[in-house]
Amino acid sequence: MEFKNLLCVLTATHRCDDVLSHAVHLAERYQAKLNVLLALDSLPPNANMIMESANYVDSKISIEEQARTWLNAKVAEWNERYPIDGQVTIGNPLAHIEEATQGGVDLVIKQASDDLLDRLFGTDDMHLVQTCASPVLLTHHKLPHQYKHILVAVDANYHYPPEEAESRKRINHQLVAHGLQIAQRENAQCHIVSVFDVYPPALLGDGFIVIPQDALEDEAQVIAAEQREILDELVANYAPTLTPKVHVVQGNPRSELAALANNVNADLVVMGTVARTGISGLLIGNTADAIISQLNCAVLTFKTELG
Repeated sequence: MEFKNLLCVLTATHRCDDVLSHAVHLAERYQAKLNVLLALDSLPPNANMIMESANYVDSKISIEEQARTWLNAKVAEWNERYPIDGQVTIGNPLAHIEEATQGGVDLVIKQASDDLLDRLFGTDDMHLVQTCASPVLLTHHKLPHQYKHILVAVDANYHYPPEEAESRKRINHQLVAHGLQIAQRENAQCHIVSVFDVYPPALLGDGFIVIPQDALEDEAQVIAAEQREILDELVANYAPTLTPKVHVVQGNPRSELAALANNVNADLVVMGTVARTGISGLLIGNTADAIISQLNCAVLTFKTELG
C-alpha cells in the first residue's frame, strides 16, 4: 500500500509536536498529502456557566475560534518544512475522524492515550482501531520517527475450513507486504512472527484436559515446524533482498507479542484487527487492546475481513 493521503489527528493542543513530527516524517517518505484534524470534545452542559464566571469563554464558537487560531499558527510553523492543511471540529472526535476518512484517507496517525484509566477500561484509540476503515498508526510521546526494527504479527494457523483458511492467507500476505514495504523505505530490519498455543492453558491447568507433558512437547514441535515452513514460504514471495527474520513463538499472543517486540527493540509493530468476536488466532477486541497497551512502540493496525 502506498500512503498518499495522511490524516494526523490531534485531540488536545499540548504535547502534539511529537505526533506532528512523526506524521511529517511519513509524509516526506511517501510524498503524501498531509491533513491535520484538531478534534475537540464538546463542552459539558454546565461548562458555559462555569467558564462565564471565570471570564474565560462563553460559547462553543469562541472555543472553536481560539482552536482554529492555535492550529493555524501550528500549521504555519510546520509548513516551513512540509505543506499541511488543518481543520478544527468540536463534538464527538471519533465521529469527526470517521467523517474525515470518507475522503480517501490512506492512513490515520494519532498519539496513543497514556492515561492509566484508559489502559484499564479501554480507550477511544481501540474503538478507532477496530472501526476505522483506514489503517491506523498509534504513536507514543518521544518515540523515534526513523524505524530500525519492524515486527509484523501474522497467524500461521491454517487449520480452518477452506474459505476461512484462504482469507487468513490473504490477510497474512497483506500484512507482510505492508511491513516489508515500510522496512524498505526506512532501511529497517523486518521481523515476522506467529504465536501459537497447543491447548488453552486454562483447560490444562484446571484439569479439563489431561495430556502427558511429552505429548504436549511433541505436538508443539510439530506445530512450530509447520508454522515456520509457512512463514518461510510467505516471506519468500516478497523482496528477498530485505531478508526478514522469522519467529515462531509458543504461548499466548497477549503476552508473547509484546515480549518479542521488546526483545527485538521494535520501533513499529504491524498487526491486523478483526472487529468480530469468536475468531481465534487473529487479534480481536480485548486481545488487541491487551497487546497494544503493553507496547511502548508505534503500532500500525489494519482492519481485516474474513471471508
